[in-house]
Amino acid sequence: MRRYQAFPDETEKITGKDLEFTLFSAVRTLRDFMASSFGPQSLFKLMDDGTAFRVTADGKTILQRMELHSLKADHPAVRLMIELAKAQDDEIGDGTTSIVILAGELMNQAEQLIDSGLHPTVIAKGYRMASQKAVEFLEEICVDVDEKRMVDVANSSIATKLQRDVTYPLIKNVVMISKITDGDMERINFEKKQGDSSMECEIIYGLLMEKKRSHPDMPKRIENVRIAV
Repeated sequence: MRRYQAFPDETEKITGKDLEFTLFSAVRTLRDFMASSFGPQSLFKLMDDGTAFRVTADGKTILQRMELHSLKADHPAVRLMIELAKAQDDEIGDGTTSIVILAGELMNQAEQLIDSGLHPTVIAKGYRMASQKAVEFLEEICVDVDEKRMVDVANSSIATKLQRDVTYPLIKNVVMISKITDGDMERINFEKKQGDSSMECEIIYGLLMEKKRSHPDMPKRIENVRIAV
């Protein structure tokens, strides 16, 4: 009869309260680490990727660097928080720091409820009920926004990624485009070019096709042309 060892000898086995403590402790550490990069008085972090330094307060960039270098990112609870931030970024495009801090605080409150004797399933049910009530409350207090408020919201969300003096005129034009397209982001295409700074960002109204010149003697720029389709 053969016996197979499911785990290596050096594997650490944790059960019960010790497991709960490591999960909550890891989430608290990540929450506190990200909290200093949140809000108007936020602090920038110096990230070292081995070849260059990056100074940023952007939650997405910080979490990506943590994941890249496994700075506690190999912990299952931290991995779950990073995946949560990814889902937030994919769905909304902003708020990665906020979602980590919010989820971390919910976990902190859950720990206190567990210590008081509540079962995790009861706590999870309560959180689901609270989320439904929060959505109802937000629908009650929501207001229509004008162009200026839209620009302010967009500017605050992107200010940690680009220079503020560069972002404002760009954001104003993007907001106007989003109004024309009724918020349909599928009609707005983003083309990324490496090597240029944020000062080189521009908005092109119409169709952009990238095609190299067939011959070096061909002109690089022609104005007022007609295109046969």
